[in-house]
Amino acid sequence: MTARPSARAVPVKEIDFRRQIVGPNGLATMYGWLHVGFRAAQTEHGWRTPTTGELGKGWPDLVLVHPVQRRVLFRELKSADGMLSEAQVWVLRMLQEAKADAGWWTPADLDSGRIDRELARP
Repeated sequence: MTARPSARAVPVKEIDFRRQIVGPNGLATMYGWLHVGFRAAQTEHGWRTPTTGELGKGWPDLVLVHPVQRRVLFRELKSADGMLSEAQVWVLRMLQEAKADAGWWTPADLDSGRIDRELARP
């Protein structure tokens, strides 16, 4: 699993990409998805995302739940030049092996309509 590069001329930061999906006017929001996300915070030791357990280090950025469709998506978000870490690859594989809909998105997936199709799919 490797994140694909985006075809965008101007790279999109991951935080801006996230807003395009789950912000107030984001695509997932418009389709009725609810979400929980995990972001790093600045500490005296640098940027940290507090987690516990074996899956914590590579846990996906977003867990999306659609209450009407009764679907759950686990998605890691990557900027155009971002790559999945070994921990992220392992966690996504564990989720997939448990039959969860788990994967990653890049801005190129938004441009291509892939994210739209995945969110709209019943």
